[in-house]
Amino acid sequence: MLSEPSNDYQIDVITFSGLRAEVSADGAWVDVNWKLDPPATSVDVQHFEVLRRKASETSESSYTTIGQGACCSYRDRIGRRLLPGEEYLYRVRPKNRYGVVGSWGSSSDYTTVQVPTAKPRARIADPGTLLDWIPFSGVIVSWDDLKGEVTHFSVYRRAAVKGQQYVRVATIPASDTTFYVDRERLTPGVEYYYRLKAVSRHHAEGHWGGRSNYAAVRVPALTGLQAEVRSDYASVTLSWAEPVGDVAGYEVYRRAAIRGLPYTKIGDTTTASYSDPLTGLVPGAEYYYRVKAVSAAGVVGSWGTGKNYARVVAPAVGGLKAANASGGVAVTWVKPAGDVARYKVYRRVAVQGQPYTKIGETTTASYLDRSANLTPGTEYYYRVKPVGVNGVVGGWGPGPNYANINYR
Repeated sequence: MLSEPSNDYQIDVITFSGLRAEVSADGAWVDVNWKLDPPATSVDVQHFEVLRRKASETSESSYTTIGQGACCSYRDRIGRRLLPGEEYLYRVRPKNRYGVVGSWGSSSDYTTVQVPTAKPRARIADPGTLLDWIPFSGVIVSWDDLKGEVTHFSVYRRAAVKGQQYVRVATIPASDTTFYVDRERLTPGVEYYYRLKAVSRHHAEGHWGGRSNYAAVRVPALTGLQAEVRSDYASVTLSWAEPVGDVAGYEVYRRAAIRGLPYTKIGDTTTASYSDPLTGLVPGAEYYYRVKAVSAAGVVGSWGTGKNYARVVAPAVGGLKAANASGGVAVTWVKPAGDVARYKVYRRVAVQGQPYTKIGETTTASYLDRSANLTPGTEYYYRVKPVGVNGVVGGWGPGPNYANINYR
């Protein structure tokens, strides 16, 4: 609205509307446009003054005249004047041919625009890129060069865990490069988010843009996981490659090799090894182990994708014997250490191609196969499978793990 002058000149009241600002397609300009309201014409206006301030500056006095233009547009060059990621407010006020400057109207008569900021990209550097980084070379964060008042870029990072905050990890001169290699101590298996803020020559930081303006990358999980039964059959020993990174400890998980069973956490360790006592395993059963790294801040990594696990078979029932006895065949074995609630006993005739058939169950380390089920003069083979408390059935072990007898 153009105010009526206090001198002797008589002029019309000028109003305008439709004020808007948008970044040009090439990203080099902010185009500010408006239109005159009837009955005003461009004859009534010598030019328009265009004013601008940062949205973060809340005072009305923060507006600065940045230029003047004819009706009804103005191009504000992003160049080195505007900070990428920053939001700006624009206002326009007319000036008539008598030199009288109008007002910009009410407090809501402005338009806003956010200057584009850098879109980060992140990837794991190939091994060998930085030879001092094992087992991976770091995270390469890159971005395209920007138009605008940029002297530096601030790189921020956080773990992709609810509640974690972004922390500035580097400040990179804009004139030197458009990438950063994050070689800090990252936790294996953890996903990280990266964001960028442009920094002006006045050390002001812009915004990092919308919620989706970040790059995500997952650090490689632990490697070299191995599992083996100790020679004294006391436990399963796990080991893995000790990583370089932010690792305060490890979580160890195990599951029986049965479809649908989940991994269960069985313990913690601060070293790159773990001992799982056989007392918790069903003899002869197959188990899978996985390990997660834990950072000093308590962030837990993943165990990775694919076959990133170690497999082991718990020692099966041993010392299996079969002997003719009063009333049938007495089958005995050594009671194993482990999770055993009962045993399943199997038998087959010593004829090639004959399968083993379950003949009974017992809770002790012996079983009597009664004579009513047997044929004198026939050779029989026996095998035993233990069953754990939770129903996991062990195997009868590799090789000739059976007892045979010629029943008389």
